[in-house]
Amino acid sequence: MNIKPKYILTFLFLLNTLTYVNAQRNVDSLKRVLASSNSDTTKIKLFIALSQFYFDKKVMLSKKYADSAFIEINSAKKKDGNKVFYDLSTATVFNQLGGAAFQQGDFATAVQNNMKCLKIYETYGEKPLIAKALGNIGAILKAIGNKESINYFKRCISIEQDIYVKSKQSIRAKEALVMSYHNMGAVYLYFNNYDSSMFYFNRSLSLIDSTKKTDDLAIIYTGLAQTNKMKSRFELAIDYNKKALEIYLNIDDPNGTASIYNGFSDIYLEQGNYEKAIYYANLSEEINLKHQFNDELLYSYETKALAYDKLKDSKNELIYLKKHSRLKDSLLIKNRNLQIEELKTQYETEKKEKEIFKLNKDNKIQELQLEKERETRNRLITIIISIALVLLLLALLMFFLIRTVAERKRAYLKLQEKNIEIQNQSEKLSEQSKLISRYQSQMSTGFIFAALKSIKDLVVNDQTEKTIQQLQLFSKLMRETLNSSDKENITLETEINYLKTYLEFEQQRLTNNISLVLDLPDDLDEILIPPMMIQPFIERIIDLANDKKIIKNKIDLSITVENELLKIKINYNIKLDAGDIAIYKIERSISTMRSRMEMFFSSIKKEMKPSYFLALEGDDLAKHPQVEFCLPLIYKY
Repeated sequence: MNIKPKYILTFLFLLNTLTYVNAQRNVDSLKRVLASSNSDTTKIKLFIALSQFYFDKKVMLSKKYADSAFIEINSAKKKDGNKVFYDLSTATVFNQLGGAAFQQGDFATAVQNNMKCLKIYETYGEKPLIAKALGNIGAILKAIGNKESINYFKRCISIEQDIYVKSKQSIRAKEALVMSYHNMGAVYLYFNNYDSSMFYFNRSLSLIDSTKKTDDLAIIYTGLAQTNKMKSRFELAIDYNKKALEIYLNIDDPNGTASIYNGFSDIYLEQGNYEKAIYYANLSEEINLKHQFNDELLYSYETKALAYDKLKDSKNELIYLKKHSRLKDSLLIKNRNLQIEELKTQYETEKKEKEIFKLNKDNKIQELQLEKERETRNRLITIIISIALVLLLLALLMFFLIRTVAERKRAYLKLQEKNIEIQNQSEKLSEQSKLISRYQSQMSTGFIFAALKSIKDLVVNDQTEKTIQQLQLFSKLMRETLNSSDKENITLETEINYLKTYLEFEQQRLTNNISLVLDLPDDLDEILIPPMMIQPFIERIIDLANDKKIIKNKIDLSITVENELLKIKINYNIKLDAGDIAIYKIERSISTMRSRMEMFFSSIKKEMKPSYFLALEGDDLAKHPQVEFCLPLIYKY
């Protein structure tokens, strides 16, 4: 079966739209301005804008306005020296006329006009526009089966590759290059050069951002599906069609969805799976009937007729051949009626424009007469008001000038004060940043490696259930750690639950279990503390859990509310040697936490007293390790 036109070229006649006016929103306003304008350049711009507006709607009207623009250009450039503007406007008109001729099936004229457009762009070295003109010519030549279209697309790609490199891989240049690669692949597909087609489709796919599910990505997937189908790689073709279908369903594009269903039908027909071919043709037919996508519907009818022919089902084959024939005849009649209607619209439009022009001309004469009468009367008033305004403006200018000078002086003094303050704050923040980085690394280096080793040992010993349990606990810990990492404060209840989960996870690798004895206030879920304020002290003692010197297998954690402070006391109940490495680890945690507390109190602008952080050190720490510290009492509400 023939490859569908939608899958071949994606930028036929990319017109050079003017950005100074939105023709789609206010066509009547454009026409009124056109009728009353005396500026040659404005008229040319308006004619081109109207031609572009009607290009996809009423091609004859589009051609009419393009012809009008061409006549205006030829008339204006004889008396105006703005050669660049008129030449580039002429190129745009040739582009419009080429597009109109293509739509009317006059391919020779379409090529001729686009060649003229290309020549002008080449004269001025407008590379992006040269690439578009080359692509348009390639598209026309492809439509008439001329293989010279390949050379035009290659020239187009060469220019756009150069633009892409020189623009430092800008998004706009990348998008143009992506679609040029796709168009080149589509042309090779049309001329049955499947290896070259695959090459360019894949180049297009390698450049486009496949994480963004867009219509352009779906078109590339569709081209790859078509190429793989033609090479009888049906599984790959089906896979690419599925990717395209997912995008069209995601962006809610019924036309694209119907096209993909027809693509599936086409693949299964080639594969000899006629029942599936009919199934997907039915899906496409349902969408096409609902949205009146007549081209896709014709394709569905044709596919089903061929499938029923292969199944020797003459009755259904005849039904869909008749449907195909009736729809085709109906579309021919409809197109003929549209052409007639377009001619009527063109006539009415010209008639309306003449009436508007005449009305505006009469109004213009009356306005000129009234303007002349008002001119004499208002001239004196204008002069008096102007003098008064000038004097007033001068007075205001002097006032604002004096005030501005005074304000600048005050602002300069404040700025100097701020600079000194900022420099001091910068030094403090630098020191605090280093402390925070050192603190945040504790969990990752200490706990994560030990946790992974524990899980590895379970896997090696083939303890599946415990492995799953540990992985679930590990996942929960990591999730809670990440959730708390970007928060200034969390609830005390969240911190306690985290400690419980952490201890439950660590019990797996301990010979002797350690229990956490808690003495907590009632309103845990209302009190806020900075995250990871308690856990580091617990973590440092876990490695000693199997040591024979342990007095009790427990850690006492007491949290009480005292005088607008949250008092936290941790008693390890473990006897240590003064030279033990654990002493160093606990003392390091104490040092880090003291720094964190100082930063925390500073951030809320409260004084941190020495009594707010009490911890034994050296020999005293070895005999009976414990830590006490206080935090400001902060409630959630």
